Amino acid sequence: MPRRNRYKQLCEAYDRGVAECDQYRRECREFVHDLRNSIIE
Repeated sequence: MPRRNRYKQLCEAYDRGVAECDQYRRECREFVHDLRNSIIE
């Protein structure tokens, strides 16, 4: 039973990590986009 609980914790941690990673990538993309626009202007 503890092993199954550990597996559940790992899955939740993975889901959290993926969500944070997606948010980070989105912010990074917006930053690069703004940077390109400021260079073009």
